[in-house]
Amino acid sequence: TSPRSDVAEYTLTYNDTIWARGYHVDDRFVVGAGSDFRVTTNPSCSPITQTRRQVLAAAGVLTPIPGCEDRRRLTVDVGFPSMAIAAKTVTGAHVDSSKWRPVDQRQALLMRL
Repeated sequence: TSPRSDVAEYTLTYNDTIWARGYHVDDRFVVGAGSDFRVTTNPSCSPITQTRRQVLAAAGVLTPIPGCEDRRRLTVDVGFPSMAIAAKTVTGAHVDSSKWRPVDQRQALLMRL
């Protein structure tokens, strides 16, 4: 699902391969369905981040992307306690919330079909 038009949206890019979108809902930061999820986990990842990643994999909400072995696609929206926890879980790396960048809601429509 997409966020409401009055909700600020964010994107995350990691290692030029992982792309995700997210937004705040109440006290959660939601990573949207369709976002990438990095398969590899860095050794610096905390045990709780590793557990969160295992829970998502076991839940069957990560689907293969044809031709991509290094990432999966998230098939549902997932709410996290914070932007930083969402970034760590999606990237499998010890990163902070600064990886999420706000999308400019005033940006002009680029293309009409």
